[in-house]
Amino acid sequence: MGQQPHVLSVCSMLSNCLNSIKTPPARCVFADSWFASVSTALALREHLGLHFSGPVKTAHKNFPIEAIRHTLSKMQRGEHITLKCEEVENLWAIGWHDHHFKCFVTTHGVTTPGKPAPKRRQDIEGSTYLKEIPRPDVIAKYQGEMGYVDRHNRFRQGILHLSKVWITRRWQTRIQLELLGMAMVDAFLACRSIMPKWQNVSDEDSIFWKFVHTVVSQLDERPMAERQREGEEDTPTLHCKHVAIGLYKVQGGTYKGSLKSKQARCKFCHLRRKNVNESGTSPPTCFWCSFHEVAVCRKYNCWQRHLSEVERQSRDEFAI
Repeated sequence: MGQQPHVLSVCSMLSNCLNSIKTPPARCVFADSWFASVSTALALREHLGLHFSGPVKTAHKNFPIEAIRHTLSKMQRGEHITLKCEEVENLWAIGWHDHHFKCFVTTHGVTTPGKPAPKRRQDIEGSTYLKEIPRPDVIAKYQGEMGYVDRHNRFRQGILHLSKVWITRRWQTRIQLELLGMAMVDAFLACRSIMPKWQNVSDEDSIFWKFVHTVVSQLDERPMAERQREGEEDTPTLHCKHVAIGLYKVQGGTYKGSLKSKQARCKFCHLRRKNVNESGTSPPTCFWCSFHEVAVCRKYNCWQRHLSEVERQSRDEFAI
């Protein structure tokens, strides 16, 4: 990790903003509190030439965390404090008052006002609105970039979870599955970032499964029945996932710019009403089967009816 970092306790308080760094642009690493420390920031800059920003919690060696918390306790929510290390160039400690006192170590950025932090609140009538909390630009940039590792893990392990679908005792196979899962999630995130078809969609389970099905169909053009592995003929509902349809951004009105859940009419509520001669339409639902793209609510036994229909159609197909 290089030489012992200088102590940040010798510092000067700044009231406005950090000085702009005159060095050539470098890549910035945004890490969570597990990795964030003064030692990490200095080592990345010294050995790899990378900038660093991250929240400091327990790894506060050589970081003035108590001084920052003491100062923030006398400040209002949304205010911040900036400390500069006088012994190391371009090394900063930032504290931000957001109910909880949040402390950051960084080697780059500015503390001019950034995009406010949106906080969801409810009024007396139960309506939801956004309350904006001021924050400096360096913290706004960090909070805009944080969480990508967790999102990647969620898609790879929580949604795709190849290790649970293809159970194996061979460590070589497990590594291959993890590499395959990483490649699939990387491709999804890249397409969502640069391809117009996927660019304006949110990180929803259904969108990810739609992407996976699209990629699989492009790699193997055979019908689904022919691509089934041995033993899958008995489980035609293996690929059925009961997930949220997704989100959309309101384009106008009072809630312009806010995100709301997409809705559709449940297919099986309509059939249930029809069977008992009830009038009216099916209630809207936010859920569907991502594989068959059929709206299925979470009430009654609609999901079980969907699975039964898939199994019946599979039996009819093989019978023909």
